[in-house]
Amino acid sequence: MADHTERLRDSQVEVGPRRLDELFRAFMDHVPAIAFLKDEAGRYVYVNARFERVFGRSRAELIGRTAFDLFPPRVALMLREDDLAVAREGRPIELMEDVPVADGSIRHFQMIKFPLPPETAGFLAGIGIDVTDRLVAEQGLIRASARLEMLHEIDAAILHATSFEEMTTAVLRNVRRLIPCRRASVVIVDQDRRGARRVAVDADEGFAEPGPAPVPVRDLAPSAGSMPGVRRIDDLLELANPPTAVAELARSGARSLMTAGLAVGDSLLGELELASDETGAFSAIDEDALRQVADQLAVAMRQALLHEEVERRARELERTIEALREAEEQRRGLLSRLLRAQEEERRRVAGEIHDDPLQKMTAMAMRLDMMRRSLTDPEQLAALNGVIEITHTTIDRLRHLLFALHPSVLEESGLAAAVRVLLDDLQREVGTVGTLRNDLRAEPPDHARTIAYRIVQEAITNVRKHARARTAEVALAERDGGLEVVIADDGRGFDPRSIAAPEQQGAEPHIGLASMRERAETAGGTLTIRTEPGRGTTVELWLPV
Repeated sequence: MADHTERLRDSQVEVGPRRLDELFRAFMDHVPAIAFLKDEAGRYVYVNARFERVFGRSRAELIGRTAFDLFPPRVALMLREDDLAVAREGRPIELMEDVPVADGSIRHFQMIKFPLPPETAGFLAGIGIDVTDRLVAEQGLIRASARLEMLHEIDAAILHATSFEEMTTAVLRNVRRLIPCRRASVVIVDQDRRGARRVAVDADEGFAEPGPAPVPVRDLAPSAGSMPGVRRIDDLLELANPPTAVAELARSGARSLMTAGLAVGDSLLGELELASDETGAFSAIDEDALRQVADQLAVAMRQALLHEEVERRARELERTIEALREAEEQRRGLLSRLLRAQEEERRRVAGEIHDDPLQKMTAMAMRLDMMRRSLTDPEQLAALNGVIEITHTTIDRLRHLLFALHPSVLEESGLAAAVRVLLDDLQREVGTVGTLRNDLRAEPPDHARTIAYRIVQEAITNVRKHARARTAEVALAERDGGLEVVIADDGRGFDPRSIAAPEQQGAEPHIGLASMRERAETAGGTLTIRTEPGRGTTVELWLPV
């Protein structure tokens, strides 16, 4: 077997010239490339079957002809210059040649041209592969990549925009880079959905203010579905009855139009419009790109519009709160003036009682005592004693009223002493044992002291009238930079709901609770009441000092 292999390797294969020529032609006719031979004058002396099919001519029509006989002058000149360059350099050269083929289209051939041996007297050979489809695919990938990058830039511009105006400006300028056009604009639907308006326009002459004319909603891009999609009009002048907005574009010189609806779900927000001065300026690829931009913009617009609506309502709420705050301050100011006026009136009435009725009643009591010493008749003496008793009772009540109106002990001895007097009166009148716990390190300011005293006075009045308590305690302390007063009793308590609607609850009205809270709030303080039937009542007051 090895000897047989050696004999085959050493044997000489004898093929005649005719047979070799037949094998060469068969081989070249099956090569997936165009191939040719030219003489020194540029005449074709050989072409393969692929060359015939690509250029739609037979060998008989090609052999002996030059490029100038077969191709347009510009193409023929380019081919001849390439051939001469190969001849001058005397080596193979790779190059790209664009040549019209049988169907009239331009195809791109990656060629290698090389000179034949010198004995062939200037003959040249060439082999070329049609790379048009590959180049188109590569260019398509490049364009798609650039388009995708541009879409990312538009998306970034949308994300980084701080306002609706900034967002629409950025989108329009970028979309005109993505899809060349004379003008791009954004139309948004009014809230009442009766019309729409252009809110931004970017054109060749720069960013322009939108026109004042409204855009009817019916003029927005229709589609087969219920929501607007993409609309492309290649020639506006061919439209028989164009919508108003489209007719305006045509009068301004625009010839083609492409629009995409701005919609989120079933909600139509508006439209993104592109206009060009050239007919048929937009392609199906442009439609897809515009649809993607419109989808991005619609979501961002919805968020931006919602954000602006939230901000608008927040501003309205702030204005309302500020108005309420001012009204509350005015109310507190008015109530404060009213309370001061009440205190002044209490002081004035107390002074009048002290200077006139009380003095006169005291003088009358003294005279009655003197008269009693001069009487000896038992009946007259008994009658006079009755008058004297009534007089002293009246004096006591006048003094009690005087203290209630203007307790001099509050100014002379302070809050704790005045509260102590209230608790002593409570125990003397209804038997409720009153306890005072005073943890104040300093006397509160006059205004806070007066308000605190009036609230304690009102609370103890309620204990006297309603609580049926065995004990009551008042605690005075300093807390959180203010005055804290706690009034607690172990009485029968009440249903807190009866404060708001005592008539509906069937409970006895708790007189003074509303005025207590108003006094506290007027001074910027707080007042809370904790109670339930059978568990006593606790009133907690805090006033800033």
